[in-house]
Amino acid sequence: MEGYLEKQSSEDPKLWKKRWFVMQDSKLFYYKTQSDVREQKPTDETCCGVIAMENIDSVTTAKDFGVAASTDETCCGVIAMENIDSVTTAKDFGVAAFQIRMESRRYVLRAESRDMMHEWLFNFQKSIANIVSALSRTQVTLSID
Repeated sequence: MEGYLEKQSSEDPKLWKKRWFVMQDSKLFYYKTQSDVREQKPTDETCCGVIAMENIDSVTTAKDFGVAASTDETCCGVIAMENIDSVTTAKDFGVAAFQIRMESRRYVLRAESRDMMHEWLFNFQKSIANIVSALSRTQVTLSID
């Protein structure tokens, strides 16, 4: 899944920055613009931020949280899903807002519509389910050996 989301600034909670997000390979990559992807597969080296999905504990409902800002010129981050504790709605920031909570920081994001927010949340849940399934298969293999 990919598309524009607004990301709340940690330096100024009233400031929202439009970013291009790409969910792929159990990671959420984000860029300043869609053109920064440059028609290549997103990697930790080509984008400014990645969220990894393997550590997400739950997808639930929640309130407001702060966000860290990026200093990179074109790319914002890569967030590995294994570092995520939860993905929840963030109604205090609008009907299409949700947050990604991690031990070290929190991201508050806003989709263009409530339907788009639900699509993003569904894809987070799907990615988490795939990770849990893969971990279960690994544990079964390890216990058999």
